[in-house]
Amino acid sequence: MIQEKENALFARWKQERPEYASFNEDGVVNPEQWEWTSPKIVFILRETNKYKGDLRSFLKEGGRGHTWNNIVRWTEVILYNEYSNRIDGNHRKKVLSSICVVNLKKQSGRNSSNLEIIKNTAKKDRYFIKEQMEIYQPDIVIACGTGEVQTASLLKKVIYDDSDSEWLNVNELYYYRTERINKNKPIYVISIPHPSRSYPVAKWTNMLRELYNTLKNSGEAG
Repeated sequence: MIQEKENALFARWKQERPEYASFNEDGVVNPEQWEWTSPKIVFILRETNKYKGDLRSFLKEGGRGHTWNNIVRWTEVILYNEYSNRIDGNHRKKVLSSICVVNLKKQSGRNSSNLEIIKNTAKKDRYFIKEQMEIYQPDIVIACGTGEVQTASLLKKVIYDDSDSEWLNVNELYYYRTERINKNKPIYVISIPHPSRSYPVAKWTNMLRELYNTLKNSGEAG
């Protein structure tokens, strides 16, 4: 059901954007597992790195360690409050089947994102991106990418035009609470560096764990 909704959306999206040389589908990796996974986590990234194709299929086979090992770690601290040092392909395949991944730009990019292109594309496609997010109704969103332009800021300002939500900060993690993404309840969007640039790994992973547990114990997350 979820993948049928995704594919119908992507068909309309591609039809409206014939100028896109490629279109990389993304979303829920394993719809059956997504149904019973709690909390439901959506990871927001900017674009794929040279990859062209359906990201869901790529991640269903475990992806690659450079980016996805840290996504696995962040997923595990939220779902199980566990931290894994060593991660192989089978481990990735198992954990990634629990998540959803949305790129703001559906065309592939390079090692270093062109932030102006990302921003302009996100603005042009914002109604499609919002419709895609409506399919998922996530419990928490992890927006990957900081620096000059935060991915979380693009989601907040460009996609949802959300001036009501206030930025909060614990240690070095910025986040905000919003009512714009999940129609049933407010959720948190947490900003974190891109997984391939989150060093030292243990620092960012443990910071995410501490923040999520604090929000969860307060009854405001998950």
